[in-house]
Amino acid sequence: MNIVANCRNNENETMNNLTIYKDGFCISTHKAKLDLEAVHQFLSTQSYWSLHIPFEKVAKAAANSLCFGLYFNEQQIGYARIISDYSTFAYLADVYVLPEFRGRNLSKWLMQPSWHIQNYKASGDGCC
Repeated sequence: MNIVANCRNNENETMNNLTIYKDGFCISTHKAKLDLEAVHQFLSTQSYWSLHIPFEKVAKAAANSLCFGLYFNEQQIGYARIISDYSTFAYLADVYVLPEFRGRNLSKWLMQPSWHIQNYKASGDGCC
């Protein structure tokens, strides 16, 4: 696994420049890399939780979340996002991997970086 990160981890900034490569696949938190049309296509037509969601809502949700794109040959094949108060609460949402890429443990791999981000870890005070 090859990890490339240019991150700041303080109160005002999140880990937003993470890129991880493994076996031809890539996970990235770079918002400019996200294919929001592809995310919208999946969420609005194939997910039970966001059927018919307007593109504008998907774009606004992504803009206000820490997003993880999953890519193969530069094609977005998966997605997940974290919504947080950066203190005690983090909610994982909109997780998917395209059907043709399922069964390869990619969703598990997609979740790994999100749990290692200091800003989102539970404080150990009984919360979460």
